[in-house]
Amino acid sequence: MQFVGVFNVYNLLAVYGAGILLGLYPDDVLRVLSLLKSVAGRFQTISSPPQKLQQLLTMPIHLMHFLMYWMQYMECSTKRDG
Repeated sequence: MQFVGVFNVYNLLAVYGAGILLGLYPDDVLRVLSLLKSVAGRFQTISSPPQKLQQLLTMPIHLMHFLMYWMQYMECSTKRDG
């Protein structure tokens, strides 16, 4: 499993418990849970050379505002479109 965060622990425990209550064998549930992968783009680490970070931090403030607005818009569009 490649999950991050306490909420994912709760989710996986809930799935495990539901599987047991449905009569599945514990080893089978654990085997399937071990095959799960996180959704691409969620909590991924993005590495970048230090020069890129410095460019981002010294970017004009109006461009930063535009990028923040654009990111929020894209996030809302993604949620809306499912």
